[in-house]
Amino acid sequence: MKRWFSLFLAFGLCLFFASPAMGLVPPPILPTSVRILDIAGLGKVEADLANQKLVFTCYNPGNVPLEYSILAGGNYSQSEAGGWGSSEVTPAVKKETLPHYQTFLVTIARYEKIGVALCRENDGMLAFCRLGEYTGDLTPTPVLNLSGLGKCEADLVNQKLAFTCTNPGNVPLEYSILAGGSYSQSEAGGWSSPEVTPAIRRETLPHYQTFLTAIARYESLAAAICRENDGRLAVLQLKSVQPSPTPTPTPTEPRITLVQPKGGESLVAGDSYQILWVTLNSPRLPNQVRIQFSSNGGMDWTPVATAPNNGAFTWSVPQVRTTQARIRLIWEGSQNLQTIAEDTGANFTIALRPQGLIIQKLATQDSVAAGEPITFNLLVSNSEDQALYYVRVTDSLPAGTTFVQAPATA
Repeated sequence: MKRWFSLFLAFGLCLFFASPAMGLVPPPILPTSVRILDIAGLGKVEADLANQKLVFTCYNPGNVPLEYSILAGGNYSQSEAGGWGSSEVTPAVKKETLPHYQTFLVTIARYEKIGVALCRENDGMLAFCRLGEYTGDLTPTPVLNLSGLGKCEADLVNQKLAFTCTNPGNVPLEYSILAGGSYSQSEAGGWSSPEVTPAIRRETLPHYQTFLTAIARYESLAAAICRENDGRLAVLQLKSVQPSPTPTPTPTEPRITLVQPKGGESLVAGDSYQILWVTLNSPRLPNQVRIQFSSNGGMDWTPVATAPNNGAFTWSVPQVRTTQARIRLIWEGSQNLQTIAEDTGANFTIALRPQGLIIQKLATQDSVAAGEPITFNLLVSNSEDQALYYVRVTDSLPAGTTFVQAPATA
């Protein structure tokens, strides 16, 4: 009897807690398909969550194919649907593996039309954000533009991306290209090395690829996602960010700041040295700068050169020995602009190269038998009336001899 009562009680409790009338909420029904992008006259991409697939559909197969790409992690893949190039791309509907537990970028494009979305799949559910769609008939010109700072233009004839810094010699225009799984970056109008000095830099335009390109300068940034096909370009410009004027007062007058020398450097007469500077609010400044040199801490100044205001000048260090060297930059003002000058603010040193060295090479014996060691002494003396710096002595071995050893302190 007890056994039947226990079974009856267990059965009743199961009915009690499982009854919908008592407030039990059934599990949600997850969507099996999500439409990520859909562009009229072009195509669409959907997520088949049940089978973990991305489904690409071309709306006009047999004409111009639907190009698509997937960037997931460091892996990039691309293909087309409704095309005619080969049998595997002929079908109007193509299926690709949906990146599992990953954030990925998916694009569809056809010539000047493009759509882009950022997605994340997790436990059979999909979060996605449409970054935008561009369905215009003409490619935006330029591809990117930061007002007063720089731009990016596509040269489709020569398959180049041209990055232009509109204020070279000041702060350079930084740019980058993410094409497939490869990333590259550089700058235009800079001063860090000769190859980035030009105000216009050209890079290879990624052919038959979806790529992201960006230009930036400090707080200003513009980016676009592009797709090139048959010499035509689809461009989706993302929102540009340029900071609004700060409420705190900022200097509006033109300024010049020396980057180097700044004081404390040790230079050698006769060497070439890069004088670098930065200009602020430079549109009001002339395009020439006068460079001057002082060997006595700024008491007297002598001209060096009048150079373009591009932020860099190669200086031949003069033949003068001093510990009070300084450099000064000057713009001559117009009627409404006073003279602007900037010097190093601290002294640097110039040393002369050794000129009065006397070197004697003496052997310890007049003759030696084959295989016996012979010792040479090098005597170095300074015939000048001042100390010499940066002295280095080299010597050649006589014919028929080989080097054995030398004192560590020699």
